[in-house]
Amino acid sequence: MMNNTVWAFWLFVAIVFFVVEASTVNLTTIWFGIAAVITMIAALITDNYYVQAVVFIAVALVMLFFTKPVVTKYLKPKQTNALTLIGQQAPVTETVDNLNGKGQIKINGNVWTARSIENEIIEKGSVVTVAEIKGVTAYVKK
Repeated sequence: MMNNTVWAFWLFVAIVFFVVEASTVNLTTIWFGIAAVITMIAALITDNYYVQAVVFIAVALVMLFFTKPVVTKYLKPKQTNALTLIGQQAPVTETVDNLNGKGQIKINGNVWTARSIENEIIEKGSVVTVAEIKGVTAYVKK
């Protein structure tokens, strides 16, 4: 039992899953890596490949379906205040002209660089609706 080297296989599998997770960061393969580590421990206890396979599958499924939702809930990006501006109306304080790279709106007391989402000139004093926020620029439409 102790001369069993199958544990090295499970260690290799875990490392592969962890490397894939590090390169994709989609929080999926990490659970398989953890399952491989647990299965590596099981391989130190038993030579039975069927038991090892069942341990790997069971742990991977439990981790994937029960742990992942909890972790992603706490790790998902929080909505920024800027995103709450989408759909709001705002007065144009400087004519919006995409071609000349000009335009500003004032919303919630803050001045934002503005560009027309429909590539049209929107005159100062007009009221626009914020359609999208990219960085520090509000993309607006009449």
